[in-house]
Amino acid sequence: LPDMVRNGMISVRDAALLWLLAEHKVPLLFIGPMGSGKTSLQNAVAYMLVTRSMALIMDVVELFLPHHHVVKPMFERIAYAHGIRSIDKAELIKQALRSGADIIVLNEARSREEFRALAEAITLGHGALTTFHAEDYEAAKVRLATLGLEAEGLLKLSVAVEVNMTREVRYNSGTGVYEVVTRRFVRRINNAS
Repeated sequence: LPDMVRNGMISVRDAALLWLLAEHKVPLLFIGPMGSGKTSLQNAVAYMLVTRSMALIMDVVELFLPHHHVVKPMFERIAYAHGIRSIDKAELIKQALRSGADIIVLNEARSREEFRALAEAITLGHGALTTFHAEDYEAAKVRLATLGLEAEGLLKLSVAVEVNMTREVRYNSGTGVYEVVTRRFVRRINNAS
């Protein structure tokens, strides 16, 4: 998180706010387009939570909390062989409720079942950090509604952190080459009153 402040992705005030909210188990939903830094910011906030026990739930390994109290890293499993059943993230969230974790860190919520399981965990008093692909807060409401979820209610349970990025082409006079420079930044924090 301090590196993200130093690199201009997030202000000191917003970084402190997200850290404080996560420490008090307020659910954080990181919204933004692909490549905007949602997972990096999610991981940075989780990295600051050294006093909280966490359950990491992932479909691919992309969250790294090496010196933290991780109750159990849990991985989604797709079954390809007869007799082996799949284990989805919704089921893993339900298992995390029994693990003693204070905070559930989900690398990306996609399905109706995952959001329902996460909403249940939140209403039971667990904190949550997850990402969600959408261009902005309004697009997230539309996308959640298409999943058949009451978007307003779900978004009111969480603080939505909108992350975005810009790309520009710059000439590097030192190398004589044009380079694409990507800038990732926190655009807005919703419902953090």
